[in-house]
Amino acid sequence: MVILIITGVAVGVTVGRKSNISTDDGTTELSTTTTTKRPDPECLLSTWNDNGTTIAGSEDGIHGDSLNLLYKPRDLVIDNNNDIYISDTLNSRLIRYTSNAVEGYPILNRLSIRGIALSADEQAIYLSTFAFHIERIERINKNGSGVSTVIVPTEVFSVCYSLVVRLENTYICDTNNNRVILWFNSNSSFDVVAGGNGFGTDSEHLQAPEGIFVDDDLNIYVADTRNHRIQLWKKGTSKGITVAGNPLSLAGSGLGELSSPRAVIIDSRGTMFIADAGNHRILQWFKDETQARSILVGSTGTFGLNPNQLNNPTSLKFDTKGNLVVVDSDNNRVQKYLVDNSQC
Repeated sequence: MVILIITGVAVGVTVGRKSNISTDDGTTELSTTTTTKRPDPECLLSTWNDNGTTIAGSEDGIHGDSLNLLYKPRDLVIDNNNDIYISDTLNSRLIRYTSNAVEGYPILNRLSIRGIALSADEQAIYLSTFAFHIERIERINKNGSGVSTVIVPTEVFSVCYSLVVRLENTYICDTNNNRVILWFNSNSSFDVVAGGNGFGTDSEHLQAPEGIFVDDDLNIYVADTRNHRIQLWKKGTSKGITVAGNPLSLAGSGLGELSSPRAVIIDSRGTMFIADAGNHRILQWFKDETQARSILVGSTGTFGLNPNQLNNPTSLKFDTKGNLVVVDSDNNRVQKYLVDNSQC
């Protein structure tokens, strides 16, 4: 079903070209007109140091509104220069950290921001904004020049923590409506592409999903947060397949279980990297396996401020070198974990 939205709000249109990009959405550069860029470790033997380095915010978890601090960051993207863009939610700003910078540069102020996506062809950031009970998707040049443009108007979705921009369209994780929608930028309409049947635990339902990833075949991986699982919705299907987590939607801390996952990304081999927020850890989960292969970060099993601990991780990406970058939300910081390809 296609739903047409008629509104008085001007909606921007994305125009671009198709091209093949085979690396890195690990950095997750999510282009409007290119294939999703993915993390591509050297081999299946790649590992990551579980002691992270704080690259944005305070390593002590202090929050604040100065340019070297964050306050409940939520999402991030990384461009080909390894500049990092962060939705600094409770500071109501989009902030950019260039490589090795100790302070960020505000790209957009005065709007609370949750989910963000990078369009490489447009050199633009798409962001989910909310203020005064008005929620919408906007686009702004990644260098901060010009003004933001409304792409998806208000009343289309209710709370978005994750979005993907692909093939001139925008995938929106519509959390409070328990669904994922595909917004057609060219004609201001949308399809429901996952969920949309109310909340529930069976294969046709989602329950407060917070994270999405779209692969090269336009299949959608959903962090089905309150069902404590990752669901794969293959393109054009009406039911999801549980590819990680308890099949009965029960929370747990075992290697085959999840607790309130909030983000997932997939590499070119189909390996999932999951922000298992309720367990304060990052998991590496190989394709078609029934449990995680390893806990990349957070093996202590408890939240904390140590370099090998997290507190409610909400987003993760890979930079161009394959290093893992994580939004450590309740610690008010962003952590980087160095990749080791020496066994490859």
